[in-house]
Formats: sequence, C-alpha cells, structure tokens
Amino acid sequence: MLSIRTQSLLLISLFALPSTPAVAKKKRGDKAAVQTTKETIRLALEELGESADSEVRMNVFIARMELSGKDVDRAIMKGMAERDADIRDAAVLAGLRSRTKKIKKAAQKVLKALLESAGEDDRLRARSLLEKGIKSTDRAKWMKSASKVGSKDARQAARRNLLASGGDAAWKVIQSGLTEKESEPEHQQALKAFETFRHPAALKWAMGKIYQKTKLGGLARDYLAEVNLGRGTKKFESKLKAAHRKNRGTFDKELPLAYILGVRGHATLVKESLLGTFNPRYTPKPGERLMAWKGMRKVRDTTLLTRTLSQKFKLKFKALLMSIDEQAEVDAAFAWLEEWAKSNNEPEVYKLLIESARSELTKVRIAAMATLGRLGHRKSQASFIAAMREGRPEIRRAAALGIGLLARRGDEKLIGQLLRREPDIDAKLAFVDGLSRIGTPEIINYLQLLIQSPKLELKKRAAKAIADVGGDRAIVLLRLLRNDRDLELRFTVWKALLKTSPKDYIGEFSRSAVNWLTPEQLKILSKNASLPLDILMHLATRGRKEQRAAAVEELKVRGNQAATRLLTVFETSDDEATVKASISALASIRGSKSISTYRAAIQHRFGMVRAEGYNALRQYASKGLLETVLDGLNEKAPLARVQAARAAIALSKKR
Repeated sequence: MLSIRTQSLLLISLFALPSTPAVAKKKRGDKAAVQTTKETIRLALEELGESADSEVRMNVFIARMELSGKDVDRAIMKGMAERDADIRDAAVLAGLRSRTKKIKKAAQKVLKALLESAGEDDRLRARSLLEKGIKSTDRAKWMKSASKVGSKDARQAARRNLLASGGDAAWKVIQSGLTEKESEPEHQQALKAFETFRHPAALKWAMGKIYQKTKLGGLARDYLAEVNLGRGTKKFESKLKAAHRKNRGTFDKELPLAYILGVRGHATLVKESLLGTFNPRYTPKPGERLMAWKGMRKVRDTTLLTRTLSQKFKLKFKALLMSIDEQAEVDAAFAWLEEWAKSNNEPEVYKLLIESARSELTKVRIAAMATLGRLGHRKSQASFIAAMREGRPEIRRAAALGIGLLARRGDEKLIGQLLRREPDIDAKLAFVDGLSRIGTPEIINYLQLLIQSPKLELKKRAAKAIADVGGDRAIVLLRLLRNDRDLELRFTVWKALLKTSPKDYIGEFSRSAVNWLTPEQLKILSKNASLPLDILMHLATRGRKEQRAAAVEELKVRGNQAATRLLTVFETSDDEATVKASISALASIRGSKSISTYRAAIQHRFGMVRAEGYNALRQYASKGLLETVLDGLNEKAPLARVQAARAAIALSKKR
C-alpha cells in the first residue's frame, strides 16, 4: 500500500494537471480527486482512532462527521461505543438527530441507560442530551420511564428533572411524593418543589388542606395565599370570602381563611379575625399567632396601633407587639411594620418602632432598631447613640448597625469616636461600614490605625474603605499593605495603587504579581484598572502556569491592540500550552490576515502548537494551501496530524 505521503503527493499532482476542454472529463477528474482526498484522510483517521489521547479521538470523531455521507453513520456508531464520555455524548447527540432509524434507535438505547444509571455524572449528561436531542414534548415520557426503573438515585434524579420541566408532569410527581412518609426522599423532594410550584392543577389539592394543622396544611395555605390564577383570581377569592363568612365563630377555620385573604390584600375584611388570635381569653394553638402576624401584612389602619384589644385584661396592641417572645413572630410583625412604613411613610408606625426600640425584650428591641436603620430614620440616631452606653453586646451591635445604616456626610467624627471606644468586633465592623458608606476623605482619619489591626476582617474592611476614597493620602497608607500576608487584602491594595498611580507601581507589580496573583484577580485588574499590555505579556511569558493562560486570554480580549504582543508570546515563549493559546487567540483576532503566522506555527517544535496552526488554517486558509495541510498527514504528533486531516477536509470543500 502506498504511504500517506505518497498518496498525498499523488493527489496534489492530480490538482496540478492542466485543464482540458472536455467539461465532462474535468468533472470526472475533480470527483476522482475528491474521492482520493477522502481515502487518504480515512486512512489517517483509521490509525489515529486507536490513539490513547481522548482529545485526538474526539477530533477523529469530528473529522469523520465532517467527511459526511457514510462516514457520519460510522463515526456515530463508533463514537457511541467510546470509553470517553465526551466523545460518547457527542455521538449520542448526533445519533438522536440522525434520520437513519438504526442509528437513532441505538442512540436512544444509550440515552436510556444513562438516565437509569447509578452514576450522577451519567444522569447529568443524560439530562443535557435530552434537552438538546429530544423534542420538548417527548422529554416527560423519558423522565417518567426513568423515574420508575433504574437505580434509586436515578429514579430520584428523574423525578427532579420532571419537577424542573413544570406542568402536569411535575404536579403528578409532587402529588405522589406528598403522600409518601415524611422520612422518604420522595416526600422531601416534593415538599421542596411545592414551595415554589405555581400551577392550577395544585389548587384543588391545596383547598382540601386549608384547615389541617400539619406541615402540609401550612404548605397549602401559603400556596393559596400567593398563587396567581390570572382571570380566575376574582372567582377564587369570592369563594374564599364566602367560606370566611360561613365559618365566622369557628376559629379553627376562620383564622386560616383570614390569613389567606389577608395576604392576598383583603386586610380590612379579615383584620378582626386575625386580631382574635391575640384575645387574652383565647389560648392559641402552635403556629396560630405566627399565622396572624403574617396575615396582617397588608393592614394599614393606624387606629389599630393605639387600640385596646381587651378592656378586662387592659391589653393594648402596642403592649402586645412589644411583648412578643418568639423570634419568628417578631420577624413577621416587624416585616409588616417595615413594609407599611415604606409604602405610606406613616408617622404613627415610626412612633411605634421608636417605642419598640426601647422594649424590655431584647428580641423586639433589636428588631425595631434594625428596622429603623433599614428605613433610614435619622431621628432614631440619638436613641442608637444612647444604646451604645449599655453593657449588653447584642444591644450595642444592633445600635451600631443602625448608626452605620443611617451614616451620612457630617457623621464622620461621631462614628469615628464611637469606633475608637467600642470593644466589640462586630459593632466595630458596623461602624467601619458606616464610614465606608459616607466615603469622604475625612473618614481616613478614623480608619488609618485599623489597617494595622490584628483582627483581619477589620483590617480588610478599613483598607477597602480607604481604597474606595482614593487620593494621595490613601495611597500612602495602602502602600504599607502591598505585601500583606492576606492575598485578598493584598489584591485590594494593588487594585487601588494601579488605578490611582499606575506608572509608579507597574514595575514593582510585575515583579510581585507572579508570586501570588490568581487568574480571577488578573481578569478583574485587566478590566477595572486598565492593566498595561506589557504586564499581561510579562505574565503570559514569565508567570505561573495558570497566570499564563489567563494573561493570554486577557490579551485576546484586548483585540487588535494586543495582536503584536500575542505574536511576541508565540515567538519567544518556551511553554507549549502558552504558545498554543497565543496562536488560538491571534487567530480569533486576526482571522485570515495572519496566514503566514499559522504556516509558521505548523513548523513549530511543539506538537500542540502545530495542531493549533492546522486548526487556524482549517478556519481561515484558502484551497490553495491544501497541499500544505495534506503534508501534515505525515505528522508525528497525533493531535497535529488529526488537525491536519480536518484542515484538509475543510479546504478540499472550498472553491
């Protein structure tokens, strides 16, 4: 048999023959030449298909697909039997899309096995194949099948996929799971899915569980309180109102209905039902008071805030609010007041919050202070400052948080003094955040000593606040931290230095960064600090392995302005992966304008670089270079050889 090189030369001679006036003869000659090309390439691919390198075999699969015709079916069948999962998946996907029944059936068999596999990776891959290769209308059928057979993990994964698909199929999985024992994974899976499930099919189920004092009952009530039924909303709410009227006096039913209607915006109608939970003569069941507080969410009646709920027991609503002891109830009550204050800016609500901030119950007091801080209520600042003199750390933390949230220009000295006196680290952090929120140059006076703090988080936040201010004074302080042990802090400092005074620090940064800069940090610097191209080139040629790859990628992002640097990296780097990446990046920028560079790449001493050179020629060269790429079928490096084969296929199809 002729060697591949001999066949290549023979093929080239066919293309070099002078044209004949007989058109039919020319067409026969062209057809024969194309066939010879394919046979030559097939021979090379047959040998390369036995390579131990999965990347080579993947390219063999792609090359066979690019040959088209019968080669495609052969590629798919061989690919589906591959030990490499990526090649197998590519073949299965092609098989699922094939018009050949035999091929499609074989691909479906492999997909079924993957769906039912005990291996999580197999199932994840199967899900991806389903989405790409199976019509959306048919996917549920596949998932239903997998949810009934296969391994336990496979069944659970299939149910999870059905849930993600939504609609009737998802509801059936949820409904089935909810009937399982609470300890079963199917039940837990269904519970979690139902929390965010929105489908009319669930309405009937939820309506039947409104009055249940179980976890499912709570789930049903929450669903009914939030579900959007579109045009059916009015009719649905009319039924709820009728049920509420009918069950007045039967509190076990009245309260759940009041909660649902209250959340849905009918606060005026159900307010009295909700308040009935707090009647001193009534002993609420577990969870009822929380339900009532949540149901109050849309109440906007200011008379309620000063109302006496019971003359006999001398219980006022204000006293009730300030005596809540359960954290969940505290959270629900103050979430209601915060929402009310935001929507109406109601003075009476603020008055109640200020009084609550002086409550004897710590939970209530902390919640009130946090709410006032988030609302930006400046009049509360004095009470927060007073609270800083208390002995309980949790109260000082809440007050510090409030002061920090209220911080504005002019508060620098006040917060700075509080920061200096406060021993609690969390309170200190809240003050630092407050100064950072102000962001004036004056805050540096109160933060400069903290950059030497033994408390790392305090040190980092102070440095970040100073860096955000910027300016000469900030730079002088930050310079002290440019070699800090904490790499995150060091990065914050260098980002500020390079942004403010790039010319002064570029040289030092180039020498330092090689030792510590991460690829992600390099990406941020390149984007936000306009990192000079020369630094990127320095890291691309002298950095650590992961830095080199990231630097080449950033040069690629810079486009044409970085083309010369990428060429320099190609010509000077001694690292094979870096040189390969530089050719890939250069090709994406320059396209067909750098053919001479790609031709130089296929002569490079590194096999990976030669492979990338052939890859670039495949994309951008003209048919005139077919002779050149065919010569690559004699390559010693398998990856370069298969890329040469792919280039030959592509160029032979060009005109």
